[in-house]
This record gives sequence, structure tokens and C-alpha cells, in this order.
Amino acid sequence: MMVADNASRGRETNQPITLRTIEAVSVVVAMRNEASSIVTLISDLKRQRLLPSEVILVDGGSTDATLAIANAAIGDDPRFHIIELEEATPGKGRNVGILEAKSEWIALTDAGVSLSESWLHALVDSAEQDDSHQVIYGSIEMRSDSIKQLVIANIVDPGNHTYTCQHEDIIHGPVKSMLLAKKVWESVGGFPDFRAGEDLIFTERIFKAGFKAGKSKDAIVIWTPPANFGQLFSRTREFSRVNARAGLQRGWRMRVFWRYIIATTITIFALAKFRPALIFVPVAMILRSRRRISPVLVKGEFSIFDKLSLLGNAFISLLVCDFATFVGWMDSFGNVE
Repeated sequence: MMVADNASRGRETNQPITLRTIEAVSVVVAMRNEASSIVTLISDLKRQRLLPSEVILVDGGSTDATLAIANAAIGDDPRFHIIELEEATPGKGRNVGILEAKSEWIALTDAGVSLSESWLHALVDSAEQDDSHQVIYGSIEMRSDSIKQLVIANIVDPGNHTYTCQHEDIIHGPVKSMLLAKKVWESVGGFPDFRAGEDLIFTERIFKAGFKAGKSKDAIVIWTPPANFGQLFSRTREFSRVNARAGLQRGWRMRVFWRYIIATTITIFALAKFRPALIFVPVAMILRSRRRISPVLVKGEFSIFDKLSLLGNAFISLLVCDFATFVGWMDSFGNVE
């Protein structure tokens, strides 16, 4: 393997990196309609301190200029390959890419993100530090350009927690920053053919199969959350619909359901018997919003105006997410795609 020259980024990363046990790594990316972001990902992969032996981009039926832009960005780099599929989900796209990969170790990430220069090196280095780990999960950092997006990021991923653990064992980790032995993928039957939720099912399969997983905090993927309430609604609706059909996250939907049953009951009681009790529902929602933005508030100093803006955006974001959860849940009972 070679090392990318990153002098333009002001870091001395041009020293050879010697791998001890992992001879080659294939990077697999599932993509669809990523015309606005695919150049960033390809450029980041070309700048890695540790260059992959091959990069397989699996297109799931893009209807925009993704393929043309990707081919132009790749140029004559022989390590990059594009596989074109029709209407493929991320789960199917990853399966096809991993099946075609020549290496015994596979690194996974997503279109729509950017990678730190040491992303692949950090994943591989963690795997080589402990050969009992057949899976390594990296880290996710969120980039937000406005208070609204900062709030949405914290609603989508509270506190930026990307791991679910049982004692010292990792149940779920970020698939968009992941290294695994190909035999692990084969053993658990690959990803389910879903458009959302496939990552949770896949990582839980790995956990249940008894494979040991490790973490690499330096394998950083930078992800930009939804920029507005419309994008948040669409993302949450799709997540709810697919997870409901897959039988996942039932507890999350039921919590939303019972929250509004209780709120409706209190409202009916207040209207019929005790009008001052009407204040309970909005106060409870404000407290819920305040709790969800508390991780944001401890990270920096905000003016009173900014704090009110954070609280207001959190209030609206939670309502949007709750409504989208119900709509997605209803979609799961029909043929809405």
C-alpha cells in the first residue's frame, strides 16, 4: 500500500505506513443521488494516509448526475470501480460491493460524508493492535452551519452517541465508519435489503454471532445532519416506516404514541374539568425540549437570544419528528414507498 501526500493540508503524513497483519483493504460505498457530495468523498479517499487497495462505489439507481460526476472525479485512478444497479437499497448495494471486493478486509462508509485523512489508517491500526477484533467501529462527528442544524443534529443523534453497548461488548456502531473482516459479513448473511435500519440489523447480527468489536476514536467521519425541518421530516418518516416494517425500534414508536395519548387525555380533562391544567402539556414539551438541547448548552456560551432560538428550534424539531414518526408508522401498513 501507498501513502497519500498530504502536504497541502499542512501535516507530515508522507512517511511510509507499515502494516503488520492486514495486507490490503477494500473500501465499499453505497450511493444514490449524491451529485452534491460524491466529489468530496472521492477526494478524501484519494488523500488517505493509508490508501485502500481498491474503492468500490455501488450506485443504487441515481437519477441525478452522480455517475457522471463520480467518473470525472475518479479520472484514471485504477483503484476505483463503479457498479451500477437499478433501484438498489443501501443494504443491497453494500452486499454487492463486498461480494466483488478482492480484499479480506472491508472498510465501509457512506456517500454524503467527509473523511479525516487518517480515517482508514486509524481503523486498520486498531484492528492490528488486537487481533481478536474482527470488527472496528470508528467515530462520527456532526457538522452544523446554523443553530437550527445544531439542534436537529442533537435531536437526530442525542449527545452524538453512536454506540450501543452491553457491558464491554458493542451491539451497534456506526456503519458509515467501519472495518470488518469479509468472513464476518459472510457469517452473518450480509446486510438486509432495506433502505433504512439495515445498519442496526447488521451490527446486531454481528453482536449475536459472537464477533468481538473494537473502537477507533481517530477514525473520524464527518456527517452533515438535515439542514431544515423538511429534511428532518423526510428522514424521520422513512426511518420510522422501514423500521416498523422490519420490526425494529417498536419501543421508540410506542413511547411517542403513549406520550400523545397522555397529552390528549390531560387536555380533554382540562377542558372539561379544570382549565388551568391546560398549561401542563406545553410546559412538559418545553421541559422535554430543554432536556434535548442540554448537551448543546454545555459545549459553549450562548446569548439569551441564542438560548431562546435553541429552545424554539428544539420544540419544533421534536414536533416534526413525532409527527413524522406517526406518518412513517402508518406508511408501513400500506404500500407507500
